[in-house]
Amino acid sequence: MNTRDEIIDAMEGRRSELPPPAVFTSTATVSQMDSSGCSWPEANFDPQKMVGLSLEMHRRFGFASVRLPFSICVEAKVHGCELGEGKKDTPPSVMSSPYAGKGALQEVPDLMPVDEFLSSGWIASVLEAAELMQKHDEVFKTVSIDGPFSVAEFLAGAENMIMGLLMEPALVDKWISAMIPYQEAYASRVTELCDNVMVIEEADTSILPPEYFEEVIGSKLPSVINCAMKSSFCSLHSCGDTIAVVDQLSALGEDLISCEASEAPRTYTQRIHTKCRVLGSVNPVRVLMQGKPLDVLEAAAHSVEAGFDLIGPECGVSPLTSDENLLMLANYRDKLR
Repeated sequence: MNTRDEIIDAMEGRRSELPPPAVFTSTATVSQMDSSGCSWPEANFDPQKMVGLSLEMHRRFGFASVRLPFSICVEAKVHGCELGEGKKDTPPSVMSSPYAGKGALQEVPDLMPVDEFLSSGWIASVLEAAELMQKHDEVFKTVSIDGPFSVAEFLAGAENMIMGLLMEPALVDKWISAMIPYQEAYASRVTELCDNVMVIEEADTSILPPEYFEEVIGSKLPSVINCAMKSSFCSLHSCGDTIAVVDQLSALGEDLISCEASEAPRTYTQRIHTKCRVLGSVNPVRVLMQGKPLDVLEAAAHSVEAGFDLIGPECGVSPLTSDENLLMLANYRDKLR
């Protein structure tokens, strides 16, 4: 079993020969839901069940890391997006937004006050769960929030935002800027309740061309990161292909970055390590969900060789991931010693 202190050491730059395993992205699996009695969709919304399911990664497998919440749709729901609540093996998803025009980017609407945002619905539930989790000093606690661009995409429509970069860049800027006060306030509250705020932002270059990185993310995200670092560590996660922007992405002020790096792990670590720490890089689908325990062990060993500071999945754990594979990841060091 690894410890919370080992993860803190890694976050502070003290890399060990065999870095501790950790999962900062979504951790819930169907098996854990069965063993904990805390299942989706209820465990996405009920604070007690959210904590119960999150702690199962520690209780069942020995991970010293836990993560809240399990969804990236929290802010979008509170801002008025229609949500599909999902099922036991399916996470919630945004179905529609009242602000997403068909084929065109709409003007930024009048949104709720920031104080109301922090005390509303799902945000309030996540904060309550984080408060409940505080008493568990034995684990390293991560709470995730979205970056301003990600929230704006949910509200205004992803296609509208990308097309807007070509047709109406000033309006895109207004949308992202409108989200910043909410995410700064959310980060400032969450940092008081956990060890690590993970900010999830959309830097996938197959969606956001690299030439737009600075105006969409580089100039907008650092203030949220600064708020997240007031009382805790801050890590940054992006799905998709980010190698073209990884130098900028890893230089925004965060303590650690988590990317989809398993296709070029050493390239990522070499380019990131001069700026912050890096977590990875076990593929969550091909290896962790579809592979065997020996595949997980091999991926973990390759991640160690590539220089990762924490060893874990490069994106969220699939709900269909087996206990055997998670147990191997949690205890990979025992097999390599």
